[in-house]
Amino acid sequence: MYTRFFLAILLFFLGAVELLGMRATEEWKIINVSLRPDSAHKLPFIGIPNELIATLSRGTAQFSVSADVRLTALKEYFTVPNDKLAVIGDAGKSSAVVIFDLATKRLLDWFYCYAPQRVSETWIVYVEWYPVHGAGEPKEVVLLYDLTKSPGENRLPGAQRLIAPAPITAAPITVGTPIYPESNVKKKSYVNAAQNSAEAERLLTTSPFLLLPSQRLVFVAAKGQDFPTSWDYLVVVDLSHGIVDPLIQTVDIPKDQFKKPGENPNFIQVTGIEAASPDSVRLFVPRSEYGVSSITVSIP
Repeated sequence: MYTRFFLAILLFFLGAVELLGMRATEEWKIINVSLRPDSAHKLPFIGIPNELIATLSRGTAQFSVSADVRLTALKEYFTVPNDKLAVIGDAGKSSAVVIFDLATKRLLDWFYCYAPQRVSETWIVYVEWYPVHGAGEPKEVVLLYDLTKSPGENRLPGAQRLIAPAPITAAPITVGTPIYPESNVKKKSYVNAAQNSAEAERLLTTSPFLLLPSQRLVFVAAKGQDFPTSWDYLVVVDLSHGIVDPLIQTVDIPKDQFKKPGENPNFIQVTGIEAASPDSVRLFVPRSEYGVSSITVSIP
């Protein structure tokens, strides 16, 4: 009798463990994500924030998470296997990333940036925020946020830190790991003000970041203060050995594939980029300017 009783308990326990394991491996399903003005929490000098509400399900369970955010429009949202929800969108004239911990149903982290883009299942790449009309030229710094890591692990050790998540009245911008330019990578620095015109560099975010299967991140950057004297090129950041000390290369955009030189032969008006193969990318350009609609560039 006791043997049957303990056997029944054991089978029940094993079944419960199996059920919990199945639930733990089930994917989150996003039912809806929306913004609405939160008039009950008007903030001095900032105005009325928006309340972000996300409804999700996992197996038979369904619930919502919410928080006051600086987002003004939604662009992309997705979940990752370690129970996080990431939301990317506009925040006035800049952009912002908002991250929830679904296990605890609370806001985990958020920050301002430019041109945020999900490049893999768990990586978001973006340009560090800087004042557009500030004095001097910017040195645009590319940062990477790894959603498998904690907010603290996504800050440089020597950086001045705000508590995460930062208060809605704050302006968190020094968030993520620098992966370009090389000076910021080596110095472990968020500094994005150019010391001279030679350091000034802009990324052409009309052609987004592209992560190849080999873990090489490709994008277009340009130097020069005005169009007649500026020039652009491809930047290749090899992240295959980790994001802390990536290998960085620049690649010239080949001009011999164009039928026409364009208005400035040194500045190619790239309108888009996609993978052509594991070791090459396709750059899209205006046919009216160059006589072709795209060219293929090999990536070393």
